[in-house]
Amino acid sequence: MKKKTRPIVLLFLIAPCILLLAACFSSYSGEENDGTGSFTISIGGGSSRGILAWNSAVNSNDLIHEVTLTDSQGEVHFAELPSAASGPVLAHFSSLPVGLANITVEGMDANGVQAVGSAEVHINPGTNTKTITMGPPAMMLGARFGSIQPGLLTPIVNGSYTERVTTFTVEVFGFLDDGDGTDVILAIPNMTPPNAGLTFSGHDIIANANNGVRTFTITVNYDGAATVAGGFTDLTVELAINLSSAYSYSGALGTQRINIASGVLLATAIPLRQDNFVHFGAFASTIFGSGRHYRLTESIALSSWNPIGSNVVSFNGTFDGQGHTIDIDNINPHTDAFAGVSHIGLFRTLSGGTVRNLRLTGSISNNTLSTQTTNAGAVTGSVYAGGRIENVSSSVNIMLSGNSDFVNVGGIAGFINPGIIENCYTTGNISATVTGTGTIYAGGIAGAMSSAPPGLATISFCWTESTVEASGGAVGNFAGGIVGVNFQSVISYCVALNGSLTSTSAVWRIAQNDTGVFNDNFGYQLMAPQTWNPFGHNTPNGQHVTMADAASQIWWEDSTVDVGPGWTFAGDKGTATANAQSGTGSVWWFGGSPARPRLWFD
Repeated sequence: MKKKTRPIVLLFLIAPCILLLAACFSSYSGEENDGTGSFTISIGGGSSRGILAWNSAVNSNDLIHEVTLTDSQGEVHFAELPSAASGPVLAHFSSLPVGLANITVEGMDANGVQAVGSAEVHINPGTNTKTITMGPPAMMLGARFGSIQPGLLTPIVNGSYTERVTTFTVEVFGFLDDGDGTDVILAIPNMTPPNAGLTFSGHDIIANANNGVRTFTITVNYDGAATVAGGFTDLTVELAINLSSAYSYSGALGTQRINIASGVLLATAIPLRQDNFVHFGAFASTIFGSGRHYRLTESIALSSWNPIGSNVVSFNGTFDGQGHTIDIDNINPHTDAFAGVSHIGLFRTLSGGTVRNLRLTGSISNNTLSTQTTNAGAVTGSVYAGGRIENVSSSVNIMLSGNSDFVNVGGIAGFINPGIIENCYTTGNISATVTGTGTIYAGGIAGAMSSAPPGLATISFCWTESTVEASGGAVGNFAGGIVGVNFQSVISYCVALNGSLTSTSAVWRIAQNDTGVFNDNFGYQLMAPQTWNPFGHNTPNGQHVTMADAASQIWWEDSTVDVGPGWTFAGDKGTATANAQSGTGSVWWFGGSPARPRLWFD
């Protein structure tokens, strides 16, 4: 097979050929072979981007400089081009093998921008014609996640306030014409892990680019119900392009992580702050939010707080203070109009819920009690159904007065029936001066505790320095160092260091006994009014302890008869903190002024 060779003509050689077009392009000759096909292409069209019209009168840049065809056998053929023309160029290939072939045209447009055109054709015996419209080479679009990053999603919603919505941005750049931005949208084909309860908007909005950049703002909505075990899901974000051949884009943009604290699992507890605490209170007072897990991420202050819960909803989730402080400037009573019961506390009631690792400061004062029953405590008015309070300290002063037939008030909780209080201490003063037809019970830790069947309400490893005062009540008023009254419940390993107990009916260093159980408890020997008979480890008054003993870690640790309650301490505060974080070992350390058992966050 005889072949003619074609010299390579580079772009920088085209300009000198303007005056000698015939001579220059006469060197473009097709290969000769024994094939039976032939092909003619017309180069032109109606695009505004770099269409090459063959005309000797135009600028030298407005030239086609190479037309090639790769035949079905992989051989490259160069077109036979005319020396001059007006209108579309006709490039001719002859003697081609039958089969699938690819044609490529390269050149420059009138603005000096490189232009290309390509087509896939099938060569048949005889003559075939194909028109190719040329334009600039495909512009590679770029894409990146923008400066707006998604925030944490949680199920908290309260009126117009919501933490179920977040946004992030994606920027697609490289548009030659801002109007071409309308040809690009985004797709979010999957989430890993799936079923995160998310829906999206804004990714498929059609709009122009701005200075070559198209910015998408994607809104993510969380349904608030889905459980997201790992606390996040990764969104796959892709470009869905419907562009002319002037652009190209390769591959997906990547993944965007969306963090979700659903609160359904302890590991995904919902973070709480000063700015969302009121909204948390409203959300946790609903059936939807009362069973979630929450964690306090900073110390906060509350004023005229409305207790968490409602007449039909009791908190049964987990609230972890993580060692932070809530400073209280009064708490409003929450009254059940049907039952005639008022509850005063951070939480109205706990019903199987847990509050832990929290410091409470401030005061609660109410002089307008008017319901049949009032239960008040710094943490909660009442604990039911095995609710639990652990690792909590309170220096909150609680002062109640008014008219209420039955009052139960304590430094931590007003009433327990049944539930658990463990590893807590109080130093605030407790006072209830109330008129009414019933009884008043006041205690350093709790007002009253009851259990049916017996033994399900317990208080253990707690101490108090609160002064406790109870007065009024037609049936009587009773003050206890730890609890006002113990009915069929258990108090163990507690130490009452109250400066004084005041009542016109009766006082006990630990608690009034109403078929309750007392295990190895202690009371300050000189606690006013100093008449403590009988006394002993397992009595309502506890065994005697001096302030000198109470300032000694050894005394607290010694569990031998007539010595101490047998507490366990971490070696220091750092170890106690590590124990609290790991959930193993003692959360107590010994120190401070005066020297006392201190919780890991003290």
